Amino acid sequence: MRPISDFFPRVLPYVPGCPQPVAEQAILDAAIVFCEDSLVIRERFSAFNTDPGIADYGLTTPSDTQVARLLAVYVNGTQIPAWVSDPPPPAVGSGAPTTYYTTRSDGVFKLELYPIPDRAYEITVEAALRPTRDAATLDSDLFGLWSDAVVSGAIGRLSSIPDQPFSDLARAGAAQLTAAFMGRKARTENGVGRVKGVSRVAQRPLA
Repeated sequence: MRPISDFFPRVLPYVPGCPQPVAEQAILDAAIVFCEDSLVIRERFSAFNTDPGIADYGLTTPSDTQVARLLAVYVNGTQIPAWVSDPPPPAVGSGAPTTYYTTRSDGVFKLELYPIPDRAYEITVEAALRPTRDAATLDSDLFGLWSDAVVSGAIGRLSSIPDQPFSDLARAGAAQLTAAFMGRKARTENGVGRVKGVSRVAQRPLA
């Protein structure tokens, strides 16, 4: 993880007079948008076993991050599809999970399995992550691999603020286009070879 201030030398020269807290917020917001658009910050969670009769499981992410989207869920090594219809399946029946959906309650992201597991099944999850809104640090790959995208997004946001010494609509438009292009390009590349390992995670069934 890298402190957001590590991006200052690449952002502040383009927005002279910008207060550092304002720049820090713009960098964080740009990083969130990039992660949501590109899905390149990925985590493979430690495999865990289901408990009979428990359908929902919390996923604990690394510090300053949260799940943006689940990318794959495996039951005993076999990938199962996401439930795409609305409403979600009824909480009845039991057996080997054949589909999943997700919920978020009180800030807790939950994996919901269907049907309800009737015994222990090994579950493996891969997810795309994004920074939290109050993050103080960003994933190291955002600095080492995707810094240009985050910097462009931040400069675009800052330059579009009206009535400031650093306001520049032309620069804002160009930077925002660059950030959007990089987000699409990164998503096309699909993060190949950049899924991280199984550290820093813990799953627990929720009561």
